[in-house]
Amino acid sequence: MELFYYRRLDVYKDTKQLAINVNEALKSFPKEERYALTSQLQRASTSVMFNIAEGFGRL
Repeated sequence: MELFYYRRLDVYKDTKQLAINVNEALKSFPKEERYALTSQLQRASTSVMFNIAEGFGRL
């Protein structure tokens, strides 16, 4: 199986777009939230994408 095949999966593409959308939305958050809530949202949105890649590697 191809090493980076997971990148062609629709679910991976969707979660990548989600992470991009979340990062764009976070730019409008108040400055005082920039290091608390925004940090958590960024990590959560990219975590989904990374978990798909990691799980695919275990197949």
